[in-house]
Amino acid sequence: MNDITIKARQAVEPRWPVCFKEAFCKAYDCKPENYPTCLFWKTLYPHAWLIAPLLYFFNRNYFKEDFVVIEELAKVRNSELYNTDVTFFHGRNVRDHRSLRRSLGIRVSGKRLIQVKNDVLQKIGYVND
Repeated sequence: MNDITIKARQAVEPRWPVCFKEAFCKAYDCKPENYPTCLFWKTLYPHAWLIAPLLYFFNRNYFKEDFVVIEELAKVRNSELYNTDVTFFHGRNVRDHRSLRRSLGIRVSGKRLIQVKNDVLQKIGYVND
């Protein structure tokens, strides 16, 4: 998704005072340049924690889809768009036929992405979305 598309989507209903990346970094005291990896490790499925570090070290491209959605979510400014992007991410995972991603769930969890969003909004004191 390009920046023009995101701006057009958000022009309809921007609700958060800051983008998700800014809110996440504030809530978790994370430097902006560390946002992608911090969100990645926070939202992995728990059972992936054993094998993910090896995959991440030897074949970071394996997690390309995860980092694409993390970057897409960085610019979002309302829950509807955030949830829509997470839903699209889920659809991409359903269509992905690599066994580790789909069958074993060695990837970022959509539910965890939603939980983190809710936690972030609560931590920054913005719950009226």
